[in-house]
Amino acid sequence: MEKLWGRNVIVKSDTDFLASVADVKAMVEEANPHIMAVGIGTSHGFTPRTPKIHFDRLAEIYAAVSVPLVLHGGTGIPDEDIQRSITMGVAKLNVGTIVHTTYMRELYNEIGKDIAGAYPPYLMKNVIPKIKDVVLSRLLAVNYKNE
Repeated sequence: MEKLWGRNVIVKSDTDFLASVADVKAMVEEANPHIMAVGIGTSHGFTPRTPKIHFDRLAEIYAAVSVPLVLHGGTGIPDEDIQRSITMGVAKLNVGTIVHTTYMRELYNEIGKDIAGAYPPYLMKNVIPKIKDVVLSRLLAVNYKNE
């Protein structure tokens, strides 16, 4: 069953873009990266449904390599899944889509209030706090402590 996913990628199954444990291990051994991004079910951009992280594959990769892992496509992933992935070797979360989309949407709204008087330093006084809220919420998600 084909479906359109983030950034207009056609996905035929939930396992279409999962990283091969053997490939990740070979790449780490050959290239010796400081950090490694792996396909575990997320995608860049907004997606039509909540991304499904394949925690079983993440666990296999984490056990196979000794480098920190990157979770690409972090926008839209539930906080619980982010927190769980951190316990399984994810050290970096990419959330650029929600940050830059918030910036563009809020700037557009501010410009629309008075296009003739739109002056960047004044516009940004209302835009920056909205961006700050998004960034803070993502920082709270990754710094969650289960007590």
